[in-house]
Amino acid sequence: MNVVAANHQRWYDLSADIGACVKVTVVRVSVRQMRLAAAVASVLVVGSLAISPTLGGSSRAGAATAPTAPGTTLYVGTGAVACNDNGPATQAEPFCTLQAAANVVNPGQTVVIQSGLSKPVTITRSGTPSEPITFTVAGASRQFVGSAQTGQAVVTIQNVHDVTISGIGVNHYDGDDGIDVAGSSAITLDRLMINHIYRSPAAEYTSAGISIDGASSDVTVSRTRIQADGQYGLHVAAGAQHVTADDNAVLMNGAAAAMWLDGAAGSVVTGNTLLGVCAASTGTNGLALTGGSSAVVENNVFQDEKAGTCSAYGAALLVDSASAGSVQASYNALFSLGGPVEYSWAGATYTTAAQFQAAVPGQGANDVDLRSGVGLVPPPEGSAAIDSADCTAPAYSSTDFAGNPRVADPLATDARDGAGADPGRLPAR
Repeated sequence: MNVVAANHQRWYDLSADIGACVKVTVVRVSVRQMRLAAAVASVLVVGSLAISPTLGGSSRAGAATAPTAPGTTLYVGTGAVACNDNGPATQAEPFCTLQAAANVVNPGQTVVIQSGLSKPVTITRSGTPSEPITFTVAGASRQFVGSAQTGQAVVTIQNVHDVTISGIGVNHYDGDDGIDVAGSSAITLDRLMINHIYRSPAAEYTSAGISIDGASSDVTVSRTRIQADGQYGLHVAAGAQHVTADDNAVLMNGAAAAMWLDGAAGSVVTGNTLLGVCAASTGTNGLALTGGSSAVVENNVFQDEKAGTCSAYGAALLVDSASAGSVQASYNALFSLGGPVEYSWAGATYTTAAQFQAAVPGQGANDVDLRSGVGLVPPPEGSAAIDSADCTAPAYSSTDFAGNPRVADPLATDARDGAGADPGRLPAR
């Protein structure tokens, strides 16, 4: 990641993960642009569009006359058509609120968001393994939920199972989390865009883009972009089991870590680009595993940056003493800007992959050091970052963040495993 101070803006180049069997997409945006995404006309932001009385919308309480059979669709929107929370939930007459759909959706049904929505939602109905409940958007347009601080997460998934949320955006404000997963299992969060918007310095570092509590299990977060100015981009609490995070891009301009697993068991962290920028008084980490967490960590880009008023260093990858014996880390690429620490492992710090590998046998196999900002430009030919990961890593998908097939750079020499297709995390050419 490259940070350029100009007119109080930081610019970031985010590299989705990919390489030999990978292909990466670079997106160049500013934090200000991300925070103001809700105001961009080309993106319909769920939450920035209030329900207009001129549209004839109604959110009266009462039983909805929506379809109930598996395979059917419930529509929600407050756009160009009249909405009605007591109506049939059709494209012509959708529900006004996402909560109305969440209250009646059945296993095997899909809830489609047609336009931006402002109110938070709590999901309390479950699907089944063969007929999950799905919340998604219409077509390729991104619809966002959330428009103000409410004192709760924008989306709460509470005590349910077999629920998928795909393609939506979430704008969470000040100290509110974006998505809270509580006491739930078999949950999939895929292709989401989560933006944190804060309006006072006191609220800047107190939230999470996604929070998974200790009573949850089998939760997958994939192909999701999180821009966070809070405490965590993704936080997994003690007791959580079997959380998978793959192909995500997290930009953390805050207090703790882009991704923090604290006492989580059996996690898989693969193919992510995690960028932690310290702007508070304590160091910010790329990935942190603490509290006796166990995990496989492969094919990621970890970056830590020290900027602003930050007086302490974080680490690109931090694993505490309680977790070190239960974490297997390899095929990762690391970079630290403004500080010397790439690894913090069991209380000791290391500045290079070679130093780490020598000091901690069995860890850091095939890791590489990145000596320039992640995602600034495609790496030059011969860079160690090209085609440098493991195509057989757990949960490592055959397509990248953008849905493109992972491909090898034909000009790269796959010298490390002889397979001819080690995934990397920067753009293949």
